[in-house]
Amino acid sequence: MLDISIIRDNPEKFDKALLSRGAEAMSQQLLTLDEARRGAVSQAQELQTKRNETSKQIGQAKAAKDEDLAKKLMDDVVRMKEQLQRADELEREASQALENALAAIPNIPLEDVPKGTDEDANVEIRK
Repeated sequence: MLDISIIRDNPEKFDKALLSRGAEAMSQQLLTLDEARRGAVSQAQELQTKRNETSKQIGQAKAAKDEDLAKKLMDDVVRMKEQLQRADELEREASQALENALAAIPNIPLEDVPKGTDEDANVEIRK
């Protein structure tokens, strides 16, 4: 399976290599899936950070004997936990979609490989 960073670094070269194999250009489709996955990861990390900060504030509120604030913050943490579960599910779905797309791509040929979709395009060098 190809590494997405290869496609991210040089999508034109990747598309050209696929076209030489007789496959369609796919870099934009793959980069869109990669962006969705990266966005989902980022969102999940932000929610996790927010939840951790709010959890610390709960401890501080309880230490200050402010039960109303602590209860409000605990309710916030419960909501964030639900949001985090949804974000994690989106991340898993995006990662799976990207992996499936990458697994369906043929290997990229070396530059000295003859262009063509089958062995008829090969040049016979010797008999």
